[in-house]
Amino acid sequence: MFGGDGTMDAGWPTRKQWMPFEQAWNANFKIIQQSCENHGWGKNNDDTEMQAIKDSIKQESSASGIPKEFILAIMVQESKGCVRVHTTHYDFDNPGLMQSAGKASCNADGNPISPCPPSTIRAMIHDGTAGEGLRTTLKNSLDFFDPSGNGNDSKWYKTARRYNAGEILMNTNNLGIGPTKCYASDIANRLVQPFGDSACNTDVIATLTRAQGQVTTEYQQDQDTPEVPAPETPAPETPAPETPAPETPAPETPAPETPAPETPAPETPAPETPAPETPAPETPAPETPAPELPPPETPSSLSTAPIMEGAAAGCKKYYTPVKGETCQDAPIDFATLRSLNALLNDVCTNLWAGYQYCVAV
Repeated sequence: MFGGDGTMDAGWPTRKQWMPFEQAWNANFKIIQQSCENHGWGKNNDDTEMQAIKDSIKQESSASGIPKEFILAIMVQESKGCVRVHTTHYDFDNPGLMQSAGKASCNADGNPISPCPPSTIRAMIHDGTAGEGLRTTLKNSLDFFDPSGNGNDSKWYKTARRYNAGEILMNTNNLGIGPTKCYASDIANRLVQPFGDSACNTDVIATLTRAQGQVTTEYQQDQDTPEVPAPETPAPETPAPETPAPETPAPETPAPETPAPETPAPETPAPETPAPETPAPETPAPETPAPELPPPETPSSLSTAPIMEGAAAGCKKYYTPVKGETCQDAPIDFATLRSLNALLNDVCTNLWAGYQYCVAV
């Protein structure tokens, strides 16, 4: 368990000790894939939904600056990664993969949606990470503790504590105090060694002033903080000098004398006169003109691109932005674009490449 204030002096892991994203994703894969049925939230995630979760975490990390390893750990802590997780209720609703104060969900009213659209999965990850106008997100919690972006790695565990506790008064000297006492400790453990259900002791965590070892589902480490050794760089090998074998000249073998061949007088055959060939007349095949085909119609949208959640019902024409495009690149003015796409914010920071947006009804 990790107790105390989240600092490295108290034994909490540095960001360099976090498991890299691809390795952490693989370690959490079965937990995420089987989480829905394990918790009674509906059908397990299918392959398309799993890929959408992974892609959304990476895309949101790139857009927000929040490490993808951190987003993954928070998501698993909140929902175990089930896209059909139920909505929890406190003083406000907390739906979706990140159990944030957003709106995106595939189980908002107790009726799980299957399959869960990729656009909804993307919106769930966005709501918790950097959702606009929400009381608490990972981004605004991080900015609260580290507005300059130069703070030490304790900011991640304080951010996790605030994300769980909300805007209520929290004790940053003891991250074991809060609505979910083990929350910050669990996040630290998930970042170092992913696990399923927490083994943290809620009766003990608030009494600790520093890390007391690392708890995982596989093994118990007794040391305060898991040490990640730097990779060893082997000394360069100096090859032994090669000693060339002495060259032994091959014995010279005199070439045998070959007598000059006798050349017989050439025989001159009588010339043959071929009978003249009369070619058969060629009858050209009649040419059949190729039928003229009308030019292909250009569809109003990319059929393979998912339609963005919140697009107007009965939309007749869509626009699919590519990477680097903004709302100014859309074929209609921004006010109309936003009126036809309910989830598009007023500064167009959540126009996502590869999704279809309605531009005409």
